Amino acid sequence: MHSTSAMPSPGGVTQLAEPSAIKGKLVPDNSGSEAARPPSDQELIAALEDPKPRTFSIVCRKHTIHDFEHEYAEAIQLLPGTTSDIGKMVVYIRTLPNGALYVHSNFITDGFEYPTKLASNDVDLRSLYDITMNLVYTSYPSPRQLRELKDAVQTSITFFLDESLFSSGGRLVLDTNSASRLFVVSNGNIETLDRWRSRGVFANDSVTIGNNVAK
Repeated sequence: MHSTSAMPSPGGVTQLAEPSAIKGKLVPDNSGSEAARPPSDQELIAALEDPKPRTFSIVCRKHTIHDFEHEYAEAIQLLPGTTSDIGKMVVYIRTLPNGALYVHSNFITDGFEYPTKLASNDVDLRSLYDITMNLVYTSYPSPRQLRELKDAVQTSITFFLDESLFSSGGRLVLDTNSASRLFVVSNGNIETLDRWRSRGVFANDSVTIGNNVAK
């Protein structure tokens, strides 16, 4: 099966789409095509539990992503109330044992009921800018929206980064895109990235996303 990424349909149902959707581009909903059918429970479970799953990306604006109930419960303990103001957005990111990223925001896209969530093991999904773009937009942003998004990522959006995202040397596997509001979640506690790094207590000898390993 070829690599896929995801776009939600207008009803919030997770849809499979072409890889470009998750790599700095958003593609329109392809409802009705074979590529846009919702993934089956069996496919999702295989992708999430397989130690070396196929490349996948899922954007969800329903209540939860199937089989991510534990991650959902962790995230809602950390995140503030929901918002549709990008300037008040908070994003929680962590890795799973098989290298997939789980991303949970408090942001509700206009026209939807629940905050956007994302799961992916795509090695090209490594920047806070691309992650945020997919959390906020369902169609490709205008130049003005892109400028506003870049400014928000750098100045006002708060990112909660689980310590599982860091190598033993404190290296973060994601491109921060000069984001200034970076916090680390460690054993349920939240502290600034600088303070966490100053303590020198890092979670992993290495961090794997897809087939890439950060030392």
